This record gives sequence, C-alpha cells and structure tokens, in this order.
Amino acid sequence: MAATLELTVDARAQYLQEIASDAALSHMPLIAAALGSIGATLGDCSEYTGRFGKSLTGKNIYEFHKQRLLMLHECLKTEKLVNQINLVAIETIPSIQEAMSVMDALHYLNKQGVVLPEVWISFSASTEECIGSGESIIDAVKLVNSCPE
Repeated sequence: MAATLELTVDARAQYLQEIASDAALSHMPLIAAALGSIGATLGDCSEYTGRFGKSLTGKNIYEFHKQRLLMLHECLKTEKLVNQINLVAIETIPSIQEAMSVMDALHYLNKQGVVLPEVWISFSASTEECIGSGESIIDAVKLVNSCPE
C-alpha cells in the first residue's frame, strides 16, 4: 500500500515539475488512496454482487475494513506520505451491509483518535436504480449521508 501511494506522490511531483514552466497551476492535483470491496480479495466476483457467502459475517467485513484503514493510517504517517494524500476512496461497494461495515469501522477509528483524510464511499451498480446487491441506490446513499465521519 505504501509503495503504491509513494509512486503516486512521485508522479504528482513529476507532473508539477513538468508543467511548472508551461502555465500557472489553478489547483493542486489531488491524490486519493483507494480501497475496494472485501469481495475483490475473494476471487469469486462477489465484489459485483455483495454475495460474500455464508462464511463472511458483518463482523468479518467490519474487521477487514478496520484493518485496512488502520494500515492506511500507518502508511500515511511515513515521512514521504505525511500530508500528501488528500482523500480516501472506498470504491465500488456492492451492498448496504458492506457500506455499514465501512462506516462502523470509520466511526470506531475516529473514536480511537485515528485521523484519516476525507473519505468517500462509492457503489457498484447493477441497474440505474440498484447497487450491485440489488438494493436501492437511494437507500445506500441515504445511509452513507447519515455517517458523521
């Protein structure tokens, strides 16, 4: 994780150096640390459907995201990454259950004093109205909007 983020920081620095003589920069390019669905680690395409099988509970999903967010937090304390990552993108979440687990992990970490950049959660979609699991995208967005972290 740290190596990928460091490459991104280096790429931004190179970009800024290359354009420095060309024109005035209107805004600093942002870097988002991207974390995906637990399904992407399972190799069964469940990152698209949210059907993780009976062996994965909400607690398992919560622990997975809590550990990855903690790992990210530790990476962001390294010399090269301090104050370099602007956002955390929790991407293509397929189910409300997984989004709730992410939000619970963020809430827990916030209470523990773990500081992360601003976080967004995006969903995968199966139709114009439904996320990957078939649940309403409106319900999913309402849930995420209710998260204070």
